[in-house]
Amino acid sequence: MPTNDRLVFYGTRRYAIPTLDALRESERTPLLIVAEMEPLPDEPEEPWGPYEPPAPWDDAVAAWAREHDVPLVLVEDADSDDLVTRVKELEADAGVAVAFRLPLPKRLIDLPTHGTIGVHPSLLPKYRGPSPIRASLNGGESKAGVTTIQLTEDVDAGPILLQEEVPVEPSDTYPTLHDQLATLGATLGLQTVEVLGKKGRGKLKPRQQNEKSATTVPLIDHSHRKVPWSLEADGVFNRLRAFGPEDGLVTYFKLRPVEVLSGMPLEWVQAPFGNTGTYLGMRQGRLAILCGNNSVFGIDRLRRPGSEAMSAADFVKTEEMRVGDSFV
Repeated sequence: MPTNDRLVFYGTRRYAIPTLDALRESERTPLLIVAEMEPLPDEPEEPWGPYEPPAPWDDAVAAWAREHDVPLVLVEDADSDDLVTRVKELEADAGVAVAFRLPLPKRLIDLPTHGTIGVHPSLLPKYRGPSPIRASLNGGESKAGVTTIQLTEDVDAGPILLQEEVPVEPSDTYPTLHDQLATLGATLGLQTVEVLGKKGRGKLKPRQQNEKSATTVPLIDHSHRKVPWSLEADGVFNRLRAFGPEDGLVTYFKLRPVEVLSGMPLEWVQAPFGNTGTYLGMRQGRLAILCGNNSVFGIDRLRRPGSEAMSAADFVKTEEMRVGDSFV
């Protein structure tokens, strides 16, 4: 497409910002940005109670639109006559959807000349759905990636346009993998928009996704932060990577919540004892906690709500922990 492309952008969260920056730098600033309206807060559910605050609303795209003086529409439902009318009036060349969770109707998807593309942070058809980055970490994947697709009404199921993978390191956590895939998404998203134009028409060869290999994940949010002690230690480690290190996972000790901020599986020579969540003693400067299948997870750092993070040794001293005590 020429650099005067007329684009409509659908996005809400921080993941979309590198793509917006790339479009603007290539003189493709969207004519209109459509973002999700902040939902009303839900009532806290057990076992979190008042301790578990609602996740902060990510309105990064709306803030970007205001900063760069781009027309902005906030919607609760993308299937509205008003929105369809406004997009139709723009006579856009393409739509671009990044980190936008509301389903787009076919009548909106098909309005631009080249339809609407999606930039999804997974190696589709694996991990369709709203939380592919957390799902990749939680699943212990050794690779992740970004896929651009031609959007259809079936969520994340459209033909693949471009795809690129990256390795996932054991040291990766949600923030590091998120930012890496956001940068890659900007590159692939811009490449896809460029190739869709008149000069590049025909260079993209869309391929259908293999439905037999497709997996769909639900929203993985703060309600999934409870430490799954019944899993093997590797499973606890992967769940921690999917949220940490800023948020960590939540467990309870002496009837009060505590956040597990960092840790790793431990090799154990002697047979563990007790139920999952049992404190087995200190090993390698870590709290050794029994997990599923007699595996052991070692906690490095913890934090009580409203307190500073502390080392495992300081937590044992402060809480007067004894071997056989349990996290639940």
